Amino acid sequence: MAENAKSIRQPKKAGKRAGRERSLRAPVVLLVASGEIWLTLAETCSLTRWTERHVRRTAGDESWATRASELRGRNGKQQREYALSSLPSRLIWRWFNLLQKRRNRSEAAD
Repeated sequence: MAENAKSIRQPKKAGKRAGRERSLRAPVVLLVASGEIWLTLAETCSLTRWTERHVRRTAGDESWATRASELRGRNGKQQREYALSSLPSRLIWRWFNLLQKRRNRSEAAD
């Protein structure tokens, strides 16, 4: 019984999807290895297509890396920023694809 209490917590996602996300993780880490990229709550919400509350709750549940930003909210509290490398790999890929689209648009405009 004591062994179960000290055992490592299993990931929440198990089954068919678990293997696929693990295979995407290695190349994704290389994409953001050059430096840590921090996203604001609004950027994270647009990336995940979730509400602010859901992003905050999921970040706490899944232990996403966060830090206090220099921006302040309406009540004077510091806003949180979320590390891109701590997000699930599918969201990192989505961010990377959006970045590529923006670059292509800016190059076409020039």
